[in-house]
Amino acid sequence: MKKTSHYQQYEYLYDRLKKQEQAIAQLVEIIGSLNRTVGELKEHHKNMEQPVSSSLNL
Repeated sequence: MKKTSHYQQYEYLYDRLKKQEQAIAQLVEIIGSLNRTVGELKEHHKNMEQPVSSSLNL
C-alpha cells in the first residue's frame, strides 16, 4: 500500500513539474514577443526622430 502512495506522490509531483515547465515556456514566449515589440518601437521612434532633427537644421 505504501508503494501506491509513493507512486501517487511522484505522479502528482511529475504532473506539477510538467505544468510549471509549460508555464515557463509560455512566459519565455511572451517575453520574447515583448522584446521584439520593444525593439520595433525603439526602431520606429529612432526613425521618427531623424526627420525632425534634420528639418530643424540641428
